[in-house]
Amino acid sequence: MKRINLKIISIYVLIFLYLTIYPALNIIFSAKIYYNVINPLFWLFIAGLAFLFSSNEHPRYKNKVDKIQTVVIAVILYLIVYFLSGLVFGYQYSPYSHDIGKILVNIWSYIPAFICQEYVRSILVNYTSRKKYILAIVTVLFVAVELNYTEIDKNFANMQTSFEYISSVLIPSVVKNSLFTYIATIAGFIPNIIYRSVIQVVFFITPIFPNLDWFGTALFEIITPSIVYFYMNYAQIKVEENVSRRRINRDNPLNILPIYAILIMFVGFVLGLFKNEPVAIVSNSMVPAFSRGDVVVVRKLDVDETDKLKVGDVLQYEADGRYIVHRIVKIKEDDNGAFTYITKGDNNNAPDSNPVTESQIRGVVKYVIPKIGYPSVWLNDMFSKR
Repeated sequence: MKRINLKIISIYVLIFLYLTIYPALNIIFSAKIYYNVINPLFWLFIAGLAFLFSSNEHPRYKNKVDKIQTVVIAVILYLIVYFLSGLVFGYQYSPYSHDIGKILVNIWSYIPAFICQEYVRSILVNYTSRKKYILAIVTVLFVAVELNYTEIDKNFANMQTSFEYISSVLIPSVVKNSLFTYIATIAGFIPNIIYRSVIQVVFFITPIFPNLDWFGTALFEIITPSIVYFYMNYAQIKVEENVSRRRINRDNPLNILPIYAILIMFVGFVLGLFKNEPVAIVSNSMVPAFSRGDVVVVRKLDVDETDKLKVGDVLQYEADGRYIVHRIVKIKEDDNGAFTYITKGDNNNAPDSNPVTESQIRGVVKYVIPKIGYPSVWLNDMFSKR
C-alpha cells in the first residue's frame, strides 16, 4: 500500500476549506472579482503547493501519447456533433461577449483554473492512494468545486427546478469528473486539460450555439464522457500485462457502439426528432380508447396535411400553452377554405369549448402503448404540485 503523504493530505484540507468559505467570498466580493481574480489565484497557489509537496519522481504512464490522441479525437467529434445538432434544434446567439478583451478575460477566468485543477487532481490520485474510496473522494471534491452554491436556493426552489438541476448539472458533473479522475490515474493531467480547455475556449469564441433544452444538453454531457471512458479503458487494458485476448475482445469499445446507436435513436424519438413521437397521457378524458399512464404515438402533421383529417381522428393540438389529445367530432370549412375542428374527449360529456384551428394542430394519434407512460405522469404530477 502506498504510504500516505501528509503534505498532500493538507491539499485536500485546503480545498475543503476553500469550498466552505466560497459562499462568503461571493458575498464579500463581486462575482466578477471572484471569477477573474480570487478563483484563478487560489488554484495557482494550490497547484504550486502540489508541485512542491509531490516527490521528484512523477508516475510514468504507458501509451500516454495514444491516450492523449484519443482525448483529442473525442473532443473534436464532440464539438462537430454538438454544433451540427443545431441543424435539427436550431441555433441561438452565444451568451458570451465576442469583444477581444472580453474573450481574453473569460479565458483567464477559466483556463488557468482548469489547468491547475487537473494538475492538482493528478497529484491527489497518484500521491495518496488509488483505492476506490480515495478516487471517489477526489471525484466528489471536484464535483463540489464545479458547482455554483450561490444559486442553490433557486436550483432547489421546487420539484421541477430540482429535477432539472440534478439531471442537467449534477449528474453530468459527476459523470465528467469520474472520467477525469479515471484519466488522471492512467494518463496524468494533460488529457484532462485538453478536454476541458479546448471545449471551453471554443464556446468562448463561437458566436452561435445549438438551441438545446436542458435535457438535450445533459445527454451530450453524459454520453460523451461515457464513450471516452470506454475507449480509454480499452487502451489501458491493452497495455496491461497478463490480460487475456478474450478480455481485450470483450472490452473493445466497438462492441458498445450498437447500444449507443440504439440509445441515441431512442432519445431522438423521445425528443420528437422524427415524424412520429411519443406522448404520455395524463388524464382519463379519452377512456376507453386510452387512459392515464398510456403512451400514444403521434404522427406530426404539417399545415398542408391537415386537409386529410376526418371525423374520428384523434388529434394532438396546442391550447393555452398545453397539449391536448382529443377526437374530432365535427369539421367546419369557412368561405376561404380554412378548416376548423370540433373536438371532444371520449369520456367527456360535451365537446371542447373552443374549435381547433389548423395552426394549433401538432399531429394525429396512430398507435397506443398501454401503461408505459406512468413515469412521465408521476413527474408531471410532482411538478404541478409545486
